[in-house]
Amino acid sequence: MNCVCPDYVRTSMQDRELVWEAGLRNMTAAKVRAEYVSLTPLGRIEEPEDVADVAVFLASDLARFMTGEAVCVTGGAWMD
Repeated sequence: MNCVCPDYVRTSMQDRELVWEAGLRNMTAAKVRAEYVSLTPLGRIEEPEDVADVAVFLASDLARFMTGEAVCVTGGAWMD
């Protein structure tokens, strides 16, 4: 079994999270989003399609010999 591990995905759920985090940090949601982007080497928030493309790959024959992998779809946000 493989899994897909996304990061900051542009969804309505993330929009609610941005507002919540902005309230906690006394800043605007736009500034929180800008921070997320600054933490992502690819320079943008990922789209649902970015995650879906990886899921389609894992479900295809191209990944037929992959097993036990956690595929990070983060735009590099957690590369150390």
